[in-house]
Amino acid sequence: MDAVSRELTSLALCLELLRDDSTTINYSEGFRKDLIGVLQSCDFITHQMKAILRKLSSGNVGRRIQWSLSSREEMNNLRSSLEAHKSAIEIALTLGSITVMNTVKKNTTTTRHVVAAIKQDTTAILQSTLHVESQMHILSDVKHEFSTSPLRPLRPKAALL
Repeated sequence: MDAVSRELTSLALCLELLRDDSTTINYSEGFRKDLIGVLQSCDFITHQMKAILRKLSSGNVGRRIQWSLSSREEMNNLRSSLEAHKSAIEIALTLGSITVMNTVKKNTTTTRHVVAAIKQDTTAILQSTLHVESQMHILSDVKHEFSTSPLRPLRPKAALL
């Protein structure tokens, strides 16, 4: 019975992980249908196991003998089926992990391209800013020259002749 308990605990852990993944991973429709079938089979098997355990849990010595003669083989068969279904669930979890890793990889690649574009834009903005600053210095110098030098009166053209 300890083996049955360990098997059910292991299944519960896989199902918990699968439930967590199902909120973030979009499995394909076909895969989702197959997975639902596996989960329904697990549910059916666990109900059968519970029925056997309830039947044998009475303190009756005859029931314990019956466990060792007939129910043990039936329970081992159910455990074996449950193990196969648990393996299918573990494959689903692995597929989910691979899907998440691929999504992260795609997002990382996209982020790198965006960062490169931002870097180019920043460089262009810096160059434009430096150009504007140099133009501002030239204008400032010209303004300073006009403000510090005395203005000479312009001579009419006729006077030059």
